[in-house]
Amino acid sequence: GKVLDEFGGLGLRMRQSLYFPLPALNISTHRMALTSRLTSNLDLGLGDGMVQFLFSGNPLGKDNYFDIEEVFLATQEMGFSYGHSFQGYSAGFTVKYLLGLFYMGMEPLSSPTITTDPYGYHGNLKYIIRQAIGGNGVGLDVGITTKEFDNGYRFGMSITNLLGTIKWTQDNFIRERLEPSLSTGDY
Repeated sequence: GKVLDEFGGLGLRMRQSLYFPLPALNISTHRMALTSRLTSNLDLGLGDGMVQFLFSGNPLGKDNYFDIEEVFLATQEMGFSYGHSFQGYSAGFTVKYLLGLFYMGMEPLSSPTITTDPYGYHGNLKYIIRQAIGGNGVGLDVGITTKEFDNGYRFGMSITNLLGTIKWTQDNFIRERLEPSLSTGDY
């Protein structure tokens, strides 16, 4: 109980983001920049019910909620950035085109619960796995930072992918190129 309370009801989660700038495709001049990078985002985890079940078992007659949600996606980001210095601070933004390379996610279809009685476990766990190749979208990054203080520190904050979305579609050029090899099993 106490260990699970430390995670704020989210169970055990692992999140990882990797960013790979593409050196030949990044240029900047004065206040503007054109950037490009590959990104990979992973979010894996076990809900409180699953963690409780693994470490403490399932008490007789009690419903245990088995929430398992997983997401992995890879994108190529291409952005235009602009920054400006003001009196005491600097601010900037990046408008990005997001090319969705790959998406895979798993989520429950209904309330995934298991009940234990003297005869065993009973439940109706149903999950759906979704995957997509090829998508398009846009995103916006905004940020602000202070000028450097005498002690060498500066403070700032940013919001990435504000209003960011990717629409995964069947008519994307990546999917059109890969679909013949995926449908024949030659991969």
